Amino acid sequence: MKQQSAQQISDFIEFLITEEYLHMSEGAYPTLKVTHKGKKVLVGQEAVYKKKAVKREAIQENDALFEQLRAVRMKLAREQGVPPFVVFSDQTLKEMSAVQPKTEEELLHIKGIGAQKKREIRGCFF
Repeated sequence: MKQQSAQQISDFIEFLITEEYLHMSEGAYPTLKVTHKGKKVLVGQEAVYKKKAVKREAIQENDALFEQLRAVRMKLAREQGVPPFVVFSDQTLKEMSAVQPKTEEELLHIKGIGAQKKREIRGCFF
């Protein structure tokens, strides 16, 4: 992992959480825990595959929508008692404002939103 940047490691951890190999606890000091699914990987019963990152064109986000999404994120963070970045990163909100998903299924195509996160935010955006 020496060749990886801190951002790449952070992105990979986010991927593992999204795919439910890791679970992040709530609270002011979130911790990571290996899930049952993650334990299967550790003992060699399952493999983890991640698509290689491709360079994307600059996202043209909607600034007004981005600010609205930030407000919703802040509300959710306060309700959950966690920092806003635990709910969603700014990058996830920027992609949401650019793509403007219309369904919960389309949300799954946004980086940082997986099945678990989709369940957590159900009803907040649609």
